[in-house]
Amino acid sequence: MSIKESMGKKETRHAAIVTIDESLLLQWLQFRGGRILNIQRSPAVNGIEVVVEHPDMPEVEEGKPYDRMCPFYEYHYGDNGQVLSVERVRG
Repeated sequence: MSIKESMGKKETRHAAIVTIDESLLLQWLQFRGGRILNIQRSPAVNGIEVVVEHPDMPEVEEGKPYDRMCPFYEYHYGDNGQVLSVERVRG
């Protein structure tokens, strides 16, 4: 490729928007029956932040900031190393 050709070439990447059903995401997080209010990327923690409304969450007054929490999960493995179940133990 010549310099002229490479100068006009735009970079590409393999990417797409992934759509996840709200009830499935709540099931994965183990907050069934809840409601997702917002999702955003958080570069500070190299992850995503999900605002979840659920009875297990602390009460928050309208207009006040939400508390931050990080749920902890306990994984139960079978003899073959497969995950048998996951249980939210805190958060």
